[in-house]
Amino acid sequence: MSRRQFLSQLKIFFPGKSLIRKRAISVLRVYDLLEHHIRRLQSKTQLRCVEGCGRCCENPRIETTVTELLPLALELWRTKTADHWLAQIESSTHSGRCVFFQPDPVVPGKGRCGVYPFRPLVCRLYGFSANADKFNRLRLITCSIIKAAQKEEMDNAHKMINQGTRVPKMTDFGMRISQLDPIRGGQRMPSNQAVRAAVECIGFLLQMSSSKQPTA
Repeated sequence: MSRRQFLSQLKIFFPGKSLIRKRAISVLRVYDLLEHHIRRLQSKTQLRCVEGCGRCCENPRIETTVTELLPLALELWRTKTADHWLAQIESSTHSGRCVFFQPDPVVPGKGRCGVYPFRPLVCRLYGFSANADKFNRLRLITCSIIKAAQKEEMDNAHKMINQGTRVPKMTDFGMRISQLDPIRGGQRMPSNQAVRAAVECIGFLLQMSSSKQPTA
């Protein structure tokens, strides 16, 4: 589903001037801005994630916020799959890794994201954003796999960044999310826990909205 189709469906699913819908749309706009910056960085540095790699997705220590996951939670309720994913989160079969990760059945460390268009901010930033080190030099936040597979590209990227090439800063985009909702957007938690909180939040609001509908 394209972004335009999703927004059109969202208006039908969440009619009226819903604050949550507006907030979810604002999150998607942050993602659009970030994707623009990442594409520009990639075109200049040729940095790419290793195709099919799922090491980040398997990491149970990945944290995100509820606000980042509002678009995903809305989509799960819209497609009537929210209860299924809540049950999956409560199970222990995923060993703490992201519940939406679909591992390759043959090759360890390989796989794909099952909700890629709705993935949270941290999944978009990692590998293609930077923070300042103790010497106030911008350093890319990336993984050992990219460093090993694309060492020359990494070295050139660091040179370009510290010579003025613009790069998304993780702290800047994290601040954009927290400004949308200082409470839900500022509190980081394990990814599956954040998914559950976002889904339950939307579910509660849908229940409240339904209870206000006039009965025949």
